[in-house]
Amino acid sequence: MQVTAEEFSSTRHELPDGGRWTELVEGRPVVLDPPDEIYGTIVLNLSKAIGTAMRADRSIDAAPCFDLGIQTLHDPDTIRFPAAVAFRGGDRFGEVGEVIADRVPEVAIEIAADPQRRLHCAERILEYHDAGVGAVWVIDPHEQALTIAPREGLPAIYREDDPLVPLIDLELAVTIEDLFAIPKWYR
Repeated sequence: MQVTAEEFSSTRHELPDGGRWTELVEGRPVVLDPPDEIYGTIVLNLSKAIGTAMRADRSIDAAPCFDLGIQTLHDPDTIRFPAAVAFRGGDRFGEVGEVIADRVPEVAIEIAADPQRRLHCAERILEYHDAGVGAVWVIDPHEQALTIAPREGLPAIYREDDPLVPLIDLELAVTIEDLFAIPKWYR
């Protein structure tokens, strides 16, 4: 039995782990493997870099979100949950508490940390682009690299000592290598 995006959104919390690792793919809930430690480390480092950049320049017109669904296909519906998304304009906290975004993000960030997430990366990039997402970042801990796939143009790969490119207008003052570093307080 297929479910719609609306039905999925209203019942996601009833799924195992509150639906945290569940996406809707062509109308069917699909449970992903829970992310590993490196996935969490990358999200932590990325969120810290974003927070630092937003505090440094409060005039920036960007709104990043974590764990927010993006509807990429309709009839049957597909809802993907990238590690993070960033919107241009609008209320910085307008998406807080939502399961599915009401608008299309400028950037979707995927972390290819495990075989399941790596396997479907190309498919997800195409879905995001078809849905109108401007660029997809794929952070790959195995390659210690960031690939940015714009909707128009060729992908670019950044490695190790390369600085992290701006996220919309946010200047993130870290290198690619910094994304993979275990925080000193955690050791």
